[in-house]
Amino acid sequence: MRNWVTVFSRISIIGFLLFLPPLVSAKESGDVAIDPQKRAAEIYAETCIVCHAEGVGGAPRPGIDSDWQARLAYGVEELYYNTIEGLGAAMPPRGLCDSCSDSELKATVDHMLSGLQEER
Repeated sequence: MRNWVTVFSRISIIGFLLFLPPLVSAKESGDVAIDPQKRAAEIYAETCIVCHAEGVGGAPRPGIDSDWQARLAYGVEELYYNTIEGLGAAMPPRGLCDSCSDSELKATVDHMLSGLQEER
């Protein structure tokens, strides 16, 4: 016959470990709200920079007005749409950031446009 005290103590430890994660603070778990502008800069640095820094395949470079003029003629909403849905072979859907939300992608577009001198 098993020692029920030992069995119970093992179950208690396992139960404690199963319920421990909700007790961890939000900061430790990474669920802290991040400033949208900071997150947009991170997304750009992690994914977008690969093509947009040097204009690979005609990708518009941040801060270069002439790269954005024709695109902005269609409006910023069209830029958002093309970022989310993709644009042929030149711009993959979501800029290959499948984990990014639509609002994060829109903020990233705004981040890329922030250095332009023209009105949007």
